[in-house]
Formats: sequence, structure tokens, C-alpha cells
Amino acid sequence: MGRGLFNLRFLVIYYFLKGVGNIKMSLSNISWKNILLVVVFLVVLSFTMPYFGFGLLSVFFFVLGVVEWVTKFILPWIVLYWGIRFIKSFELK
Repeated sequence: MGRGLFNLRFLVIYYFLKGVGNIKMSLSNISWKNILLVVVFLVVLSFTMPYFGFGLLSVFFFVLGVVEWVTKFILPWIVLYWGIRFIKSFELK
């Protein structure tokens, strides 16, 4: 049961990282389309996970775990990347 959840987390993180390159770093770029996609994803996840033996509460903790993992491990690398780019552009001037 835990192995399947790990594979699902891996897929979610993979597709998130794949899309990070296309996201501009601004909160003003969040559109209704993106919000609708997230809501649809969460609704589909909440309906399909009980079929595999996970409850709604497990889905909630899974989403929180993914957000926590992305915040701990991926976001610092993104900040570091943009920080290095800022310093390099500042040094070139």
C-alpha cells in the first residue's frame, strides 16, 4: 500500500517539476484556468483514491505531504537558482 503511494507521489512531483520551467515567477500569473485544474485534480483524486483503498482523509494528508515536500526540498533549489542568476546579472553590470 505504501509503495503505490510513493509511486503516485513520484509522478505528481515529476509532472510538477516538468511544468516549473514554464511558470513565470509571479503570483499575478495565476489564472482561473490554473485554479480550475487544481480543483479538478483534487476532486478526481478524492474520487479515485477510495477505489484503491485510501480514504478522503488519506488524500488530504497526501496533498499536504506533497506540498510540504515541495516546500522543503524543491523550493530552496528554485530560490538558489534565481538568487545565483540575480547575482550573476548584478556582477555583469
